[in-house]
Amino acid sequence: PARKFGRIVNYVRMALRLKNAVAPRNEQPLASEDKKRRDSFLDRYNAINTSPIAKDHSVSERGSRTRSRWTGFSAVILPDGEVYFYWMTVLCLAVLYNYWFIMPRIAFQGLQERNEIVFFVLDYFCDLIYILDVLFRFHLGFLEEGMVVRELKRLKRNYLRSFGIWADVAALLPLDFFYFATGIEPALRLVRLIKGFRLLPFPRMVETRFHYPLVSRIIILVHLLSLCIHWDACFFFLISRAEGLASDGWVYPETDSQSSAVMPYLFSF
Repeated sequence: PARKFGRIVNYVRMALRLKNAVAPRNEQPLASEDKKRRDSFLDRYNAINTSPIAKDHSVSERGSRTRSRWTGFSAVILPDGEVYFYWMTVLCLAVLYNYWFIMPRIAFQGLQERNEIVFFVLDYFCDLIYILDVLFRFHLGFLEEGMVVRELKRLKRNYLRSFGIWADVAALLPLDFFYFATGIEPALRLVRLIKGFRLLPFPRMVETRFHYPLVSRIIILVHLLSLCIHWDACFFFLISRAEGLASDGWVYPETDSQSSAVMPYLFSF
């Protein structure tokens, strides 16, 4: 029994020596293999999340140390941040103003004549928002391989090569200079309606921040239907004017429609 016990002890010692001799050789290749398998995406993601600058999920200055020649500041707006959502809300109000008031001003001339100064101020205030939106787009980040691009040069190049820059410029065409020849004509501002394409992602942004997304969808749907009916009333009165007011039983029956726009609008609605 003593010999068997001694053999077992010798086997255990040999096993421990072999383990100590083999372990260092195996650990080093595993470490180098681990370095080779490191995911660059995860490295970038961890670097951004551990940075103190990235704690602000709306505005970031990471990767943009130089100021933009177009706007004069270096902040980068994150596409899923609160700053972008608040700005889209302001832009939405400006766009909806044009969608709701340009057509009735064209159809019901009394509305334009009675509120000429008010519409003049609101028109150019909304134009200012349109211009600021163009500058805003130069600092709006975009996703590439799942990460937000924050380099100002790439942001500028991405915006200048997109379809949006052409639509934004078309929506700001200065057709108002024709006012000197025709007078204030609201029809010249119809190009401002092109800006409506910028509101396409806004309903989704509202749903993600609203506690009751179904309610927000219902509100948006009701608004779109109301806008369609509103435009239908304007087109009806335009056709009535073209056919001749009170010329038959289908068009608007009154001939004095310029004194007030309320009754013609309610009849057309």
